[in-house]
Amino acid sequence: MALSRGLPIPSATVSALDFGGELEALWEKALVRPARAAFADEAAFRFRHLLVRDAAYNATTKRIRAQLHERFADWLEGVNAERIGEVEEMAGHDLEQAFRYLDQLRPAERPDLAARAARALGRRRATSRRSR
Repeated sequence: MALSRGLPIPSATVSALDFGGELEALWEKALVRPARAAFADEAAFRFRHLLVRDAAYNATTKRIRAQLHERFADWLEGVNAERIGEVEEMAGHDLEQAFRYLDQLRPAERPDLAARAARALGRRRATSRRSR
């Protein structure tokens, strides 16, 4: 996920989870800065330091982490539909993380996440093997 890998945080993920106020507060405290956006009409932000990123991530509940991972995977798949093969492994990773967090809270609450992650990761591995 953007937060855990140090990648820019896409504004679609921020707005989808209604973190506008929190992001503004981080901006005012100079804890985040603008980052290069990967897509036109998209804003991106990066934590100023990895330790700040880690502290913010660790202070977030597992349920919110799961939501962030799932939203990021949805965003990746949505904006990269024509290049899904390139982002499928990342999306699969985030779906797997979302499932793991939710599974720790309530086992079997979202079996659809496990299935989505398995499909995405499985397709990516199959594609990698064929290209060798």
